[in-house]
Amino acid sequence: MPEAVAMVLLTALVTGIVATVFWLVSRFNPISERLEQAWWRRQHPQEVAAGNAHPIEELARDLRRLRRSLTMVDVGVPMARRRGIVLAYDDVLCEVAHCLEVPHMIVDLPLGSDRDLERLRVESCLEAAGVPLDP
Repeated sequence: MPEAVAMVLLTALVTGIVATVFWLVSRFNPISERLEQAWWRRQHPQEVAAGNAHPIEELARDLRRLRRSLTMVDVGVPMARRRGIVLAYDDVLCEVAHCLEVPHMIVDLPLGSDRDLERLRVESCLEAAGVPLDP
C-alpha cells in the first residue's frame, strides 16, 4: 500500500514539473518582449512621456518600407504572405495616423474595397500632414 501512494505522489510530481516547464517555455517570448520594452522605455523616456511607443520618424520609415514591399509582391506569392504585409502596413498606418491625430476606421473595416478606400484616404491625409509615403 505505501508503494502505491509513493507512485501516485511521484507521478503527480513529475506531471507538475513537466507542466511547469511547458508553461515557462510558452511564457518565455512575452517575457523577453516585456524586458525589451522596459529597456526601450528607459532609453527613450521622452517618447514614452509623449505617449508614443516609437518616434514618428521610425514609424514613417517602416511605413515606406512596407509600402514598397506591397508594390513589389509578385503574382506567385502566397495569399497568406500578401495579407500579412497588408495587415502589417495597416497597423503601422494606424499608428502614424494616431500620432498625427488623423481619424481613421481602418481596423474596424474587413479586408476588401471599403478598407482599401479608407487606406487611401488615410494615406492622403498623412501626406497632407507632411509624411512622405514614397521614397
